[in-house]
Amino acid sequence: MYDFEIEATLHEQGIFIELPNPDNDYWHESKNSTKEKIDKYFEEYKTMKYTYDFGDNWIHDIKIEKVLEKDIKLVNPVCTKAKMANLPEDCGGTWGYEELLDILAD
Repeated sequence: MYDFEIEATLHEQGIFIELPNPDNDYWHESKNSTKEKIDKYFEEYKTMKYTYDFGDNWIHDIKIEKVLEKDIKLVNPVCTKAKMANLPEDCGGTWGYEELLDILAD
């Protein structure tokens, strides 16, 4: 489970793009991530939140800093730089990760 959240503004509710789940009553309006592309939102909004694994609740801030021109047409976006990349799976979210760092340091 995941969602992309385009931040709410003073006059608009946030936009959520996620997998549809008929068993869940969302408190917000959501768009189907299998049909809705997020790239069009980056033209107006330069940041969004990506929440991954609702159990561990990893929240990532995505920020477009610069768009690079390429000679070839890419099919998918490419991340060229990330802070704290390659975090371990299923370690208990940010709290479990902090505990894991303490264990590894000991």
